[in-house]
Amino acid sequence: MRKVTRVLCRRFWLGMLALLVLLTTTSIAYGKTTIVYLGRGGTSEQASYTKLIEEFEALHPDIDVEINWIPGGTAMVLMERLLVQVAAGVAPDVFWTHNYLSYDLLSLGLVRPLDPLMADDPDFQITEYYPNALNDYLFDGLLYGLPRETSSTALYYSIDNFNNAGLSAPTGNWTWDTLLDAAKKLTDTQARRWGLSAPTGHGTAVIMAWQNGGRYFDDTLTQPQFDAPENVQAFQWIADLMHTWGVSPKMGELNKTTGFNAGQIAMVYDIRGATTHYRTANVDWDVAPLPRGKQQANRTASSGHAICAETKHPEAAWQLVKWLSGATAQREFAASGLSVPSLRSVATSFLFLNPDIKPKSDMVFLDALQYARSDQVTRDYFTVVSTIESVLGGLWRGELPAATVVQDLNRAVSAILANVQ
Repeated sequence: MRKVTRVLCRRFWLGMLALLVLLTTTSIAYGKTTIVYLGRGGTSEQASYTKLIEEFEALHPDIDVEINWIPGGTAMVLMERLLVQVAAGVAPDVFWTHNYLSYDLLSLGLVRPLDPLMADDPDFQITEYYPNALNDYLFDGLLYGLPRETSSTALYYSIDNFNNAGLSAPTGNWTWDTLLDAAKKLTDTQARRWGLSAPTGHGTAVIMAWQNGGRYFDDTLTQPQFDAPENVQAFQWIADLMHTWGVSPKMGELNKTTGFNAGQIAMVYDIRGATTHYRTANVDWDVAPLPRGKQQANRTASSGHAICAETKHPEAAWQLVKWLSGATAQREFAASGLSVPSLRSVATSFLFLNPDIKPKSDMVFLDALQYARSDQVTRDYFTVVSTIESVLGGLWRGELPAATVVQDLNRAVSAILANVQ
């Protein structure tokens, strides 16, 4: 009997202890809001987000954030995960996004406009962001994401190669003709040295089309216009750098980064994030504004953060979006050197404009934001971009003329858009 009594007594006190723990835990959690953040990227980026979210929770003790991370995931992988979670009824409250996803997110009703939340937040100043970066997420006058960074393109040039050729550094007054003339003087194919790497990537080819007065789509973003004369001329000019004038290596002949770093290529078009690769170069180098065509043009593309339309906690979600795209977070990301901060205060700080770290002329990237523009983002834009690059490959390889390739482009992209309307 005494043994039974002792067992019952022990169970009673163990039960009371469990109840006390439960009540204590409940009292601590009471009044808190739990939200979920869906992100992707490598280990260093994950570490940055973990750190930033811990700091956020310390500043907002009434909010807990659960991190749902996709290791090394691309934007498309994140989009797929988001669709699955929404369908399963376990949608995140906040998620990482890219402006290439914006039209899809909006068309599928997956994203919530930020404007009402911004209007109720007296501490938030939208004017602190570069307008170009905000345009990446602006549709019909409403903002559907907040950029954590932006980008622009510059002309990277080898100071050593220019000095050896007796040429002055590129300036903001350069045109396509100036560029071609300098590239000819910098080219010695016998010594395997070229003046320029032809700007064949999507991000640079579209800039060349814009500079020539062209564009890829009509205002509805449903009708491709690759066959516009302005586009044909721009595409053919790029191809001629390789196949007519011979001032650029042909496709597959020499990687532009490897060639630039070894002093074999004197000039390349590239974004700010490329500086991490060029800082290992065996030549002295800097950046200059892009040469202009018929008009001046540059391009922005950004990643940022958005609020899921399914969230039940929009106010808490807004606080997290504001934090992850705010000054503290942007200083964290700017330290990696991979992007241009979208906040003026961070972009113009010593952290970004550090004269002791190449390039010395970092202001070139910020000056370009005065006239840079966003892509005409369509539905399924990642597929559209990969198709553009694939079809234009026939021109870059010298297999087809621009006038033929643009017809193929119109057909291929029209087929993609027809499947998502």
